[in-house]
Amino acid sequence: AAPPAARAVPPWERAAAAAAAAGGRDEMDFEPMELPDQGRGSAPAYDLEPAPLPTEAPTGLDPARVRRAWASLLQEGDGVPGGMSLFLRPARLSVNGGEVRVELPPGSPVMERLGSPSSRRPLEEAMGRRLGTEVRLAFAVGTAPAADSGGSRITAESARSDRLKRLTEGEPTLAAAVQAWDLELVD
Repeated sequence: AAPPAARAVPPWERAAAAAAAAGGRDEMDFEPMELPDQGRGSAPAYDLEPAPLPTEAPTGLDPARVRRAWASLLQEGDGVPGGMSLFLRPARLSVNGGEVRVELPPGSPVMERLGSPSSRRPLEEAMGRRLGTEVRLAFAVGTAPAADSGGSRITAESARSDRLKRLTEGEPTLAAAVQAWDLELVD
């Protein structure tokens, strides 16, 4: 009769057996490294130069940061008047220096509610806290999209196209890739 076939030992079992033979240690155990004492107690000294401070202030707001701050603001409701976040979500944002232009769809009740500077102030302060600088919001009503002869019916294709457009608005590198490679959104 032939001797029984030797069972193949998986690598993790071999490593565990080797660790047991070595007194419970394996090659992944490390010895703690002691740092030299530099005469300042037990904290090591590092010769790192602090990063230089910028000499001039930035000239404007980053549009991608503004869009992220706007989405966060609407999500949390910080500074947003009651019931207005639903009407502020479809707004298109554009940045000009320290001013953020908020373009609303036609017929939006936001203009009536946030028309005065005193009513916009809590929203501006909330945006300013998120961006770390003073922000001025300017609300405007956008133009209505031109209706084609087929009506304004939403199709799967138009929904994907609109979503891709919204995604690329805040990310210039994504927008460049979509343009260069003629990308489209798929489910």
